[in-house]
Amino acid sequence: MPPANSEKKKKKRVKKNKKKAKDEDFDEAAGIVQKLKQRYQNKKEESEIVKDPIISNGKIVHPTRYLSIIERGQRAQQSRLQAPDPPENLIETKWICALCQRYSCSDNLGDLFGPYYIELDNTKPVPTFLLADDVTISKTEKSSIACFLHGRCALWSENLYFFGGKFSKLDERLYKYWDTLCELCKERGASINYKENLHSHFYCLYILGYKFDNSNLRITANPNAEIII
Repeated sequence: MPPANSEKKKKKRVKKNKKKAKDEDFDEAAGIVQKLKQRYQNKKEESEIVKDPIISNGKIVHPTRYLSIIERGQRAQQSRLQAPDPPENLIETKWICALCQRYSCSDNLGDLFGPYYIELDNTKPVPTFLLADDVTISKTEKSSIACFLHGRCALWSENLYFFGGKFSKLDERLYKYWDTLCELCKERGASINYKENLHSHFYCLYILGYKFDNSNLRITANPNAEIII
């Protein structure tokens, strides 16, 4: 039987090693949290916000909002550089959401994500609202288009899933949405079945006061929306 003192020393050593490992894990986690805060924390102290351009020490200091727009543009440009190579016979499209048909950052919808390339089906109607002006499509040759989506429009779309860096069956889902009219604005691209046999865009429901809970992906109806509809 080992001496009691030896057993106590062993327990102290194990306890010390556990504490050291715990401290290292805590330091690592704290470091990650700090990096995430530096990268994603957008809130600034009131004293740090510059509302109008000023000259300080002979240099122009741009407004905080202007710098945020430039930074957002740089991130968008980097995303484009990392995008896959475009397919052959790519048809020029507008830089609008393939669902709600609105531009990037309009009405608090956020940035547009993409491009996502899909091959057009010559047996189905062409989504002409996405095409650039004066663009014609051949009904005999295969062609593709680049689609963009608002994050919130995509998130709340019925049966649209993002996995492994891409949307599963995106072309199939988009054609279904393009074939569906919004009950509210009467435009195509309605992807949310908010009531029995009734579909809408995210934006149309949002401006009616519908509540979207991201934690459980639940939509709460606006009690006054029935009157407007």
